Amino acid sequence: MNQEQQYTSLLAPQIPLRFLFNARQRATSMRQFSPPVNDSGAFFRLWDLMCTLREPDVQALLDDATRELHTRFQRIFETLPWQPLNGELSHIKQLEKDDLSVLIEPARQLSKQLSRLAWELMPWSERIRRGIYKATHWKT
Repeated sequence: MNQEQQYTSLLAPQIPLRFLFNARQRATSMRQFSPPVNDSGAFFRLWDLMCTLREPDVQALLDDATRELHTRFQRIFETLPWQPLNGELSHIKQLEKDDLSVLIEPARQLSKQLSRLAWELMPWSERIRRGIYKATHWKT
């Protein structure tokens, strides 16, 4: 993977993680589906689609602390009583009581650690685009 791919692979899992602790994003989740999907179903699907942390190439990018946080988060995630939806959305699972609170703090910690790692890998072109790379860094 090149630097941009590495950077993106660390950003992708932050979308579902931040979904857990962003009330505005949760308020506009996947309710447009039929049957409606609750917050836990929306999170399950986002995590299923965007968790690059299971990939060996991405695992190699993680430091021990991040790997430990991911393992802890994944362990909690897997112990929750997920129930598949019926019909066409059977690939999506949700919690009967829609209670994701046990995941919020581990998600926050993992997201913070992933942000730190992603920052280290952020390509200079992205930093310039975001206006992060200040003129003081330009030395002649």
